[in-house]
Amino acid sequence: MRSKIPILRDIYYNISRETTINKIPIISMMFSLGAMFWGVLICLWYNIYKKRKTILVILSLILLLQLTVLLGPMVLVRYVLILFFAFPLLLAFCLNGNKFKIEK
Repeated sequence: MRSKIPILRDIYYNISRETTINKIPIISMMFSLGAMFWGVLICLWYNIYKKRKTILVILSLILLLQLTVLLGPMVLVRYVLILFFAFPLLLAFCLNGNKFKIEK
C-alpha cells in the first residue's frame, strides 16, 4: 500500500484497525450503532411531541431500517452507513422541524 499522503493513511488506519478511537468517549459514540439508534429514537419522540407528521414518516423509515439490521444475523456499520451520512440531516429535522412542514 503506497500513499501520497502518509499522515492521512496513518489516521485512517488508526480509525479502522486500532482500538484507539474507542478510548475517546465522544468520538467513539459517533461510530456506534447504538448511539445512532438512540439519536433516531430521541428525535422521533421529540417530533411526536411537536406533532410534526411529515418528519415522522421519514424518521419511521430510518427506524425501520435500523430495526431490520438489528434483528438480522449481523450488525455491521456497512449496512447502515447511509444513516451515518444522514445524521446531520436528522439533527436538522429535530432542530428546524418547522421549516420542513408541508402547508395545505
